[in-house]
Amino acid sequence: MALEKIQTGLSELDNILGGGISKDFVTFITGGPGSGKTILSIQFLLNGATKYSDKGLIITFNGSYSALKQYMFPLG
Repeated sequence: MALEKIQTGLSELDNILGGGISKDFVTFITGGPGSGKTILSIQFLLNGATKYSDKGLIITFNGSYSALKQYMFPLG
């Protein structure tokens, strides 16, 4: 049985992941400082909202609201 996938809106990442992130599973994104976790998460949420009318949530344990706004500003 194949897992249903949710597209990230990032075509190269979706190809690597075999069509996107698995639906109905929690996906944790980990990595060291500066590895792109926050920007990837924000881009995924933005694409979900604007391209697929999805709802989303970002949880960060050591990021501030002002830092998140700085990441989001260039994305519109």
